[in-house]
Amino acid sequence: MLDYWTYRKVLKLYCLEANVPVIATHGLRHSTSELYMAHGATRDDLRILFAHSDNSVTDRYVHDRGSRLEKVAHQIRLFPSGTKMEQNGVLGLKQCSSST
Repeated sequence: MLDYWTYRKVLKLYCLEANVPVIATHGLRHSTSELYMAHGATRDDLRILFAHSDNSVTDRYVHDRGSRLEKVAHQIRLFPSGTKMEQNGVLGLKQCSSST
């Protein structure tokens, strides 16, 4: 089994060799969580992946801050395309929520 310090040293060497910013091992966990969330994973998926026993720990890895919800809101429309309501400027959830 590879110990933490050896892993960290090798990771640093790989970063330097690839000419990318050096990232710590914990930073990889955050990057992984962001990639998983960007591709549809839920907070519960991350909790299982990272073997967290409590959701509050997993919440530290969720950096979404509503951007996924905003993407969904763009896709969901209150009124289907071509209806009178859309033609009158009532387009979707984002427009309705911004007025509150």
